[in-house]
Amino acid sequence: MTEWLLNNLKDQYDFIVNFANTGMELEETLEFVRRCDEEKGFNTVWLEADVHPEKRVGTTHRIVNFETATRGGSVFEKMIEKYGIPNMVYKHCTRELKVRPMNSYLRSLGIKPNTVPTAIGIRADEAKRMAKDAHIENLIYPLVTMHPTTKEEVHAFWKAQSFTLELEEHNGNCVMCFEKAFTKLLKQIEEYPEALAIS
Repeated sequence: MTEWLLNNLKDQYDFIVNFANTGMELEETLEFVRRCDEEKGFNTVWLEADVHPEKRVGTTHRIVNFETATRGGSVFEKMIEKYGIPNMVYKHCTRELKVRPMNSYLRSLGIKPNTVPTAIGIRADEAKRMAKDAHIENLIYPLVTMHPTTKEEVHAFWKAQSFTLELEEHNGNCVMCFEKAFTKLLKQIEEYPEALAIS
């Protein structure tokens, strides 16, 4: 998605490419983000949540990079200390570890969040995952509406590249995420038993 946007719409937008590290990604994910920068020139801004323990003080951001990005779950733990354990009803992990740090970064640039479009990488074959209030949040889904792309087409794209994300599907996203199917969680535990120590 990022490459398509930069190649096709750079005359319409000044793009800011963000990666919000939750501290719960596997090392392969961080390596993948780094290689995208090195080989595709995304100039990604790496962000992490700065969760403030005080009441009525919202999450802000700090800028990191591949070397300084947190590993091992401490960022996630700080979020839990303040807001509790996220679950299917109260999914505040995305809000606190991704949305709010990105919004904080925009504000630091003098940009009011939601006044500029935010592109989300949901594919055409998973359009049902699009946010119902996308128009309010100014969320756009290029792989659904601008350049409809399926899972098979994404795989074909990466097969043609010099590198890819070196993870099986069940190991994508945060380690031991509660939104993963139980069978995927079991596979992850089998392959990465250390995941239980940081989840």
